[in-house]
Amino acid sequence: MVWDERKSLIAFSLKHHRRRRRVLEGAMRDPALRHLRWVRLRRPRETDAWLAGALRGATDSRLGDTPDNRLRATTDDRQRQQTTDRRRQTADDKQQTTDSRRQTTDSR
Repeated sequence: MVWDERKSLIAFSLKHHRRRRRVLEGAMRDPALRHLRWVRLRRPRETDAWLAGALRGATDSRLGDTPDNRLRATTDDRQRQQTTDRRRQTADDKQQTTDSRRQTTDSR
């Protein structure tokens, strides 16, 4: 009963996932469907951000008021923050290397 695909959402999903994914990926590339806005959420954080924006009804004047554009804005902001964090870490690493070289030179 649990694995009867007519009664079980899990069984149905497992059986049909691959084919439906191929169909949807083809539809995303179809020029006739270019007017549709596709939202592809691959991680729980992306889903949370998209839902938070959709439920909040917030707008982003840079991109327009659509859920996928709000997700894109959130993702862009996150990527900018990650880049800033990496740059700071690189600067800190360089400073530590410089400090350790000075200490080595001073101890001689």
